[in-house]
Amino acid sequence: MKKKRITQHPILSLASLLLFFLFVLFLLPVLILSAEVYRSNVKGQEVNNNLYTASNYITAKFRQHNSSDEAISFVTVEGTQALCFIDVLGGDLYYTYLYLQNNSLKELFVSADIHPDLSMGTPIADLTHFEAREEDNAVCWFNLTDTEGNESVFALCKETRR
Repeated sequence: MKKKRITQHPILSLASLLLFFLFVLFLLPVLILSAEVYRSNVKGQEVNNNLYTASNYITAKFRQHNSSDEAISFVTVEGTQALCFIDVLGGDLYYTYLYLQNNSLKELFVSADIHPDLSMGTPIADLTHFEAREEDNAVCWFNLTDTEGNESVFALCKETRR
């Protein structure tokens, strides 16, 4: 018995090729669009990262020290406004300063018997403006501006003693 040879018509391979090109034609715009969406999301996260980092850091430090009236104060050190947190560790007194220097929010942790040198602070976030103020010994307002001009204003309440 003879085997029958099945031949394909040339239009079938042309149709397969045409379907492949249509797939690629619709795939490219979707890939380009998704890459642009990803790029804009990453840029948005970078923009807000400094403000997010700074505000969360300040909030965490504030809540950590919000146990007594004396633990949080607003001071001026070397002509720079600073937020000062007071710690007692092993019976010794320590100060943690948060301040703005050279477009950088910095933290400096020193013993109470040492005069603070603000140039020794550790950078936390890049900011162009940092303002902290207290109202009625109960509410602390913070105003932050990053290097791109984005601003964050928030308030934290001091714990009240009864």
